[in-house]
Order: sequence, then structure tokens, then C-alpha cells
Amino acid sequence: MSLTATGSRLSHEIDNQRNANHDYGQGIKQPLHPAPLFFFSLGRFHPPEGTKPDAPRQPNTPLSATPVARRLCTPQVSLALPRPPCQLHRVKSAQTPAPQHWLVKSEPATYAWADFVRDGTTAWTGVRNYAARLHLRAMQTGDRVLVYESVSTRAVRGIATVSRTAFPDDTADEPGWVAVQLDVVGALAHAVSLDQIKADPALANMTLLRNSRLSVQPVTAAEFARVVRLGARG
Repeated sequence: MSLTATGSRLSHEIDNQRNANHDYGQGIKQPLHPAPLFFFSLGRFHPPEGTKPDAPRQPNTPLSATPVARRLCTPQVSLALPRPPCQLHRVKSAQTPAPQHWLVKSEPATYAWADFVRDGTTAWTGVRNYAARLHLRAMQTGDRVLVYESVSTRAVRGIATVSRTAFPDDTADEPGWVAVQLDVVGALAHAVSLDQIKADPALANMTLLRNSRLSVQPVTAAEFARVVRLGARG
């Protein structure tokens, strides 16, 4: 065999061996070590432009003195906007509505003011007017009420308060009518007559003067206070 043939054969065998080694290396799954990825994410192998790559750590040099460790221990500047300070919001408690004011009428022969004072409390029944029923349903506990005696007396005699809101009127022959529970607050020192109310300009718009037949009617806070003031001085 010539030297040329021998060299060609050896070159061919070397190429085969190299290809075999390459295929063998490709078939082996090498585990990925987390350290290179960690340093890669910190820019270890890709330093920013204009900077020099970190020098290799010299023997006997503490790890904390290396550039990578210094970067890890140095507080990073955050580009995020600062969070606003935590603000404590007070929970608003349910506010009690301001008391309303009303006027109710009663006939002395049926249920006089004196009877009401004697009982101290009563269910205000017998209302059979649709508008008056709406006012009864609108009453809330704590509302103040002027008690007016009609027919012969025709005067406000005293003050009551609502202690129970609307409930079915058991004196009615048909469903739908309601009553409220009223408690006596006190008598006026002087009964305020209808003539006094008509003569007072502050009471010119009072419902009592515009709709005298309504047995349950609203009263403004100012009108209520004015009637009480008149009842105190006579």
C-alpha cells in the first residue's frame, strides 16, 4: 500500500471518529447549572457598554470583595413611582335622620288630650284619610307631634313623640289602614288656639290653615318651635 493511500485512510478514520464523538456529545443532556444563568442575568458576561468587564477574582480574595458581590449588596435604585402613603379611611357610621314634626287631630268627645295624658301612651287609630295615612307611614321613631283638639277646643294642647312606627290598625274594617304609637311628652303651659295660629305671620303657611280637614299633617321645624314658644308664654 502506498503512503498516499495510507494517509487517505487515516484521514477518513479520523473524520469518522470526530463525527462519532460529536453525535455522542449531542445525545447527552447536560444539566444546566443555575450559577451561570444567575451571573448572566446580572450582566456578568455582558457588561454595559463603556464599562470594563470584571477582573477575575484573585486567590485568597473574599467573595464579598468581588464586583459581582458588591453589586448584589448595593441597594438598587427603583424606577417605579413611589407609592402614596397609606391613608386610613374612617367608616362613616349610619347617621340618624333628623326628627320630623307632625300635627295630629283628635275630637275631645272621642279621645281628649286629658285621656291621652291619663294613658301616657296610645295607638293612634281611626285614621281613614288616604293623605293622612301616607303621613302616618312616613313617621319615624322619635318624631315630635303636636296634639290638636278639634271641634269645640280648636287648639294645640300638648306634645307627643312617636314610639312605634306604622303598624296595622286593628280597628279598621278593611286591610291597608295603619296606626302609630304615640307617647305623651308634656302639655303646653297655654293651649295655642287656632286664632293665635292664624294671627301669627310665622305660621301663615302652616298646613293646618290650608287643609283644616286633614287629621295628620306635616309641620316644619320652624313652625313646631313657634307653636311651642307661643304655648310657653300664652
